[in-house]
Amino acid sequence: MVDERTSLLQRLKATLGQYYPGVLGFLTNWTSPVAWRFLQRFPRPEVLAHARKDTLIRFLKANRIGIKPIWLERIESRSEVTRWPNPGDRTALEAMAVAIVAQLQGLQPHIDKMDRLIAESARHLPHAYLLKSLPGAGKRLAPVLAAITAPVASGEAELEAIRCVSGVAPVEDQSGKRHRVCVRRRCNKHWRDVMHLFAFSSTHWCSWAKAFYDMRREQGDHHASALRKLADKWLKIINRMLETHEPYDDQRYVDALHRNGSPIYLRGCTESLIHLLALVRYPRKRGIYPGLEYETVPL
Repeated sequence: MVDERTSLLQRLKATLGQYYPGVLGFLTNWTSPVAWRFLQRFPRPEVLAHARKDTLIRFLKANRIGIKPIWLERIESRSEVTRWPNPGDRTALEAMAVAIVAQLQGLQPHIDKMDRLIAESARHLPHAYLLKSLPGAGKRLAPVLAAITAPVASGEAELEAIRCVSGVAPVEDQSGKRHRVCVRRRCNKHWRDVMHLFAFSSTHWCSWAKAFYDMRREQGDHHASALRKLADKWLKIINRMLETHEPYDDQRYVDALHRNGSPIYLRGCTESLIHLLALVRYPRKRGIYPGLEYETVPL
């Protein structure tokens, strides 16, 4: 159902791009039902351009959207949505966009129901609480990771089997002096996508994971190859967590990297220093430190 929603969203954006491209910049998160209600309330460029400022503010407040400066800028520049020429089939395109929105609104409750069922099923897995401690494993990824590693947790399978089935373990081909390493194509594609997605998500929440990914890219690995190698490290960490029945402790792992003199630790320290310098050098908004204005720069 998520794939079907993605397909509908792509069709919606393509349709809006033909007769209503200005609204694509007015709203950014089109997976949100608020964006769909906005399109139903203002289905044409003229309706949005001629809408009163109070009307737009009331709509935002009714949908629990805070009136931030970025929204005030969009409201003030709402007349710019009429700059693009109107196609001859605009009426048909508008009807198509409204129809797609209706399909999205009908599909979303079932997606929410499936999410609740998945979350409820994950609670019955004894090791699910351990995986929730992983950086980047939110309410969607943690249940899937728990299902993937369930055979390891129950003792029915070894880590090596999970590495192979998920496509994380590469295929090595050796003949004489020739040695070749390539991606494992015969695997569970869904599991591989989940492991790659989790590895990529961890780079936004874990400093050593980001440092490892950057190092692999600098050494010539492609994006997918770097994610696969990072996912392999995470699987080994998860396996250790299942053996000790202890949640993930990022500081403990970083200390281990420090004791072993890992280049990942040195790279992480360098990036942290650059991050701190960027906070002080580029002031933009007041932060949590009194007397210091800084811009929040992601890792």
